[in-house]
Amino acid sequence: MRILLTSPPGIGHVLPLVPLAWAAELAGHDALLASTGPALAMAIHSGLRCAEVCGTDIADTFRRSADHVQFPRPLTRDEVQLVLAGWSKYAEPRRAPTLSAAERLLSGTVELTAAVGERMIDGLVGLVHRWSPDVVVATSQMPAGVLAAEITRVPLVLHRAGVGGPMPAAALASMSSARARYGLPDGEVAPTAVVDSCPDSLRPTGSDAGVPLRWTSHTGGGMLPSWALTTPARPRVCVTAGASLAAPAADLLFGELVGRLGRRDVEVVLSTSGADLSSWSPLPSNVRVANWIPLPAVLPSCLALVHHGSTSSTFTALAGGVPQLVLPRSLEQPVNAASVAARGVGVACPLLPDAVDEVTAALDRVLDDDALRATAREVAEEIAALPAPSHVLNRLSEFVP
Repeated sequence: MRILLTSPPGIGHVLPLVPLAWAAELAGHDALLASTGPALAMAIHSGLRCAEVCGTDIADTFRRSADHVQFPRPLTRDEVQLVLAGWSKYAEPRRAPTLSAAERLLSGTVELTAAVGERMIDGLVGLVHRWSPDVVVATSQMPAGVLAAEITRVPLVLHRAGVGGPMPAAALASMSSARARYGLPDGEVAPTAVVDSCPDSLRPTGSDAGVPLRWTSHTGGGMLPSWALTTPARPRVCVTAGASLAAPAADLLFGELVGRLGRRDVEVVLSTSGADLSSWSPLPSNVRVANWIPLPAVLPSCLALVHHGSTSSTFTALAGGVPQLVLPRSLEQPVNAASVAARGVGVACPLLPDAVDEVTAALDRVLDDDALRATAREVAEEIAALPAPSHVLNRLSEFVP
């Protein structure tokens, strides 16, 4: 079977696809990952066969656009429902005369997702025609993959990583130029199947479960320093903002938090992804700096993870049973932050300059609250009980004529 997997250019979007692609290769199938920018580089680094479907300048466009989709606080329960419902019902958010903060987040995310899709659709359709896959596996924020499967009449499997939600019909509807160019009628595109890595206890109300898939943590490879392979002498806390520690305000807030961690009897592992930390100098003596360290390698020795709320970071901590402090910034991060807090596996706080004391108090709770730790272990057991990628791969054959 030939399996074409595709994601947007962000690293966090491609990471959940890697275990399924590996499972396909190990089972003797042909797997090809189609993307661009940082996602493509990560897929190549992860040992996958890949294809470029768009000019690499799209990565800069993606980052600049994402910077405008800011919502630096966790969502309320009602706001989460609004955003998730909006993916399928709020097809033209920009027409609303007055938008709430959650609606602005939704509107910006839809526009970003659609803009990236418009840039990638032609290259993806051409690749499908050339390579002739038996099935297209597209992430839920990859409307170009969804439309490419519809255009070429190849079975579509929607890969829904993280907190469950409906297919992004709003983004599909916003890709009006591509629809017109390929003669597609308006309306939703129904996938042949949906695979879903969200455990039931985190699933938002109204979100239907797909074919269950165990979250298999993959955050890239890397050289592990000797300290990462030993038990720390003091409690260890990992701090990361993924590949997006670039916004100046976030830099300062994360820097202030690291400074306050320096006053505690803990060892801090700071994963920087190559960000310039000169404004943080000098760092406390209990901070270890790593450019990029695979989270699954360090989290088993950690008391807590402090992060920005990406799906990859959130679910890697969930799968590892590690309590979290989530400081969301944009896109799906506020939804993840709200889900972490609602499930009781961590605390979510605003990423705002006037909230440093609140964040510090939340950090104290994450480090000291045994109830959070017990619930985190409970969710990890729930995730471990879900079917492995190899099992879900066998199910894919049911969807191919």
